[in-house]
Amino acid sequence: MLFGRRSERNKAGSAKGRPKSSYDDRWTRRKALKKVGHKRHDYSHLAAVEERHEVEAECLTCGKPYVSNGYEESQLVDLEIKAYRRLIRRQRKSSTCDCGDGRERAAAPVDRLFPNTCYGVGVWGHYVFQRYSMHLTVGGFCRLSESRGVVMSKSTLMNCNVVFLNLFGELCQAIVQHQGETSVGHGDETGWPMLLGGPL
Repeated sequence: MLFGRRSERNKAGSAKGRPKSSYDDRWTRRKALKKVGHKRHDYSHLAAVEERHEVEAECLTCGKPYVSNGYEESQLVDLEIKAYRRLIRRQRKSSTCDCGDGRERAAAPVDRLFPNTCYGVGVWGHYVFQRYSMHLTVGGFCRLSESRGVVMSKSTLMNCNVVFLNLFGELCQAIVQHQGETSVGHGDETGWPMLLGGPL
């Protein structure tokens, strides 16, 4: 009854509904924006790989070949994620003089996240991103990595969680220190602030 249409007539004598409110204006503008549509994203910052697709054509009547008339250009945004093996060969050198100590010299070893692992830093970075940023389970990551050619067991990932805790120890201490210096701190993954020291 409060928001229903009214049957009163205006001064001109014509029927008049409820007065136009700001809500109607917002609704009209929203409908107008929907008609425009969403603009396409700009992918000019991505690296471009040029592909040329040639065509062989000839006249069906006389058999003379067609001549080139330019190219029709278009673009596709594609994503490629694949596993690969890094074959590492570290050069070794031995001295040829008599004044040296007689020991060999070898190139520095490649960086590993932790000793005795056959997986590179890229695999572990992908695991941390999928596990804690995309909230993927351990079993889900195993199936995802297997579909991309990398077979990993759940026990391997679970045993490495302790290593990640040690690696992020300094980061956790920095977060705790920052939380202690601010008057408003975030206690969980949500955006609701909690006053430190105040009643909950």
